[in-house]
Amino acid sequence: NANYCFTPRLSLKLFVSPYVVVGKYSEFKLINDADNSDRNIRYKAIVDTTLAEFGLPDEKSADFNYMSFQGNAVIQWEFLPGSTVYLVWTHNREEYINSSKSLDPLKNLDNLFSIYPNDIFLLKVSYWFQR
Repeated sequence: NANYCFTPRLSLKLFVSPYVVVGKYSEFKLINDADNSDRNIRYKAIVDTTLAEFGLPDEKSADFNYMSFQGNAVIQWEFLPGSTVYLVWTHNREEYINSSKSLDPLKNLDNLFSIYPNDIFLLKVSYWFQR
């Protein structure tokens, strides 16, 4: 977050949030005996060939990459006492990849800026009526 005041009546506020998550799954297990305190007995290891029997994907296709970048910029101008104009820009980039192609978060952060953005511009005017 950042704030910058150009004048007492004109300011700019920035909010930026990059987010990268990488998930890699391995060693799938089933609950064999939930009440048992011994982990070796509580869970039963399963292999790739039996995952489909339980409606689960194989280990390779369960891996995923999720990337998101959200940013907002707000220009606030108080043109009269109590009356303000807000110009808002919302920027969003987001991608979910269900694969294990790249499990490097730093490389994914670079790839984040090649995703097509979704931009929204808003204008709000609030006027204070005096008696």
